[in-house]
Amino acid sequence: MTAQQAGTEQPLRRTRPSNRRQLILAAARDLISVRGYEQVAMGDIAEAVTISPSALYRHFSSKQDLLFEVLSSSVTPITVRLEEMSSPFRADWVGELVTVATEHAQSGMLWQRETMHLSESQQALVHAEIRAVGRLVAGLIRRTRPELAPEQADYLAWATLAVLLSPGWHRSGEMVSGPLLTSMVHTVVHSPAPTPAEGTRRVPLGLKPRSRREHLLAEAIRLFSERGYTRVAIEDIGAALGIAGPSVYNHFATKADILVTALNRGWSYLLMDLGDVLATAPDVEEALGGVVRSYVTLSLRHPAIIGLLLTEARQLPEESQTTLLQAQREYLAEWTALVRAVAPAVSDTEGRHRVAAAVALVNNLMRTPHVRDRFALERALPQLCLSLLVPGHSER
Repeated sequence: MTAQQAGTEQPLRRTRPSNRRQLILAAARDLISVRGYEQVAMGDIAEAVTISPSALYRHFSSKQDLLFEVLSSSVTPITVRLEEMSSPFRADWVGELVTVATEHAQSGMLWQRETMHLSESQQALVHAEIRAVGRLVAGLIRRTRPELAPEQADYLAWATLAVLLSPGWHRSGEMVSGPLLTSMVHTVVHSPAPTPAEGTRRVPLGLKPRSRREHLLAEAIRLFSERGYTRVAIEDIGAALGIAGPSVYNHFATKADILVTALNRGWSYLLMDLGDVLATAPDVEEALGGVVRSYVTLSLRHPAIIGLLLTEARQLPEESQTTLLQAQREYLAEWTALVRAVAPAVSDTEGRHRVAAAVALVNNLMRTPHVRDRFALERALPQLCLSLLVPGHSER
C-alpha cells in the first residue's frame, strides 16, 4: 500500500491532513520493504510524504519507534479479521484470510526481516502479537479438523501463515492469484499433520574447526544471524574468538567479505547438491523430491545461513548482490522446471508461485524454534512441500 492509498492524495507541503500518521506509516512500510530498514533514513520517509524531518519527529520519536509501529500495525488488521472469523466460526475462513493477507502482503517479510532492529522490549511485543495470530489460526484449523491434537493444529497454523504470506517475498512484485493462494492454503490446512517427536530436538555442540579462518567465519555467521549484520562490529567477531578485532583482517579484507563468503557458501552448497540430484535421479519425480529434501536438509543443519540469505543479502556490495541474485534465480528456475515436468498442466507463472510458497514454508518453519524443535521436520516438510508444488500430489 502506498502513501497515496492510505486514504487521500499526498498533501502539499505545509498542509496538515488528518491522516498524516497513516501516510507516514504507509510510506515507511513501502520504503523499508524495498530497501530494508538500514537503508532508509527518516529524511527519506519525510520526503515521501512531503513534510520536513522535524514534522516527522513530532509523530515518531525515532526511526526505531517508527519501525515498531509499522510492524505492529501490520499485525493488527490480520488479528482483527481472525477474531471475527473465530466468533462466530466461519467455515469459509480460508478465503477470507487470503483476502486480508493479500491486502497486507508485505507483513510476513517485514516481520521476519526487520524485527531484529527493534529494542528487546519492542521485539517481545511484536513476537507476542505474531504468536497470537498463530494461536487464532490454530483455533480455526481445530474447528475445521477437530480430530487434530493442539500441537498438530499449531504446526499446520504456522505452515498456513508461511504459505499465506509468501507473496511478500516476491522480488518482482508479481501478484499471486487469489484462487491459487486459496488452493495452496487449503492444501496445507487439510494435509497430514505430524505428531510431536519424543523429547526436544538437540543440536550437538560438535567440534570447533582447527582453521582460524573457518572458526571466524562460523562465529561471524552466528553473530550476523542473531544481531543483524549492521549491528555486529569487527571487534565483536574478534571477541567471539578471543582475539583483537584488527586480527580479523588477517583472514578477511573487510566485514563485507565475511558476509559474501558466508552467502556464497550457502548457494554453492545448494547448487552443487542440485547437480548431484539431477545427475543421479532416475526420473523427474525423484529429482523434484531430491531437490526438496536437499533444501530442507540445508535449512535444518544451517538455519543461520538460510536466515542470512533471507535478511542480509541486500547488505552485499552491488556486484556480489547481482551474482547472488543470479544464483538464486537459476536455482529456483530448476525447481520450477521440475514442477512443470511432473505436472505439465501447471503454467510457468503458477509453477514459480508454487515454488515460492514451498521455499517460504521451509524457511519459516525452520526459523520458528518451537516448531523446529518439536517436530521431525526433515521427514514431515518434504511431503508437505511436494503437496504444494504438485497439484494432487497427496492423492498419488
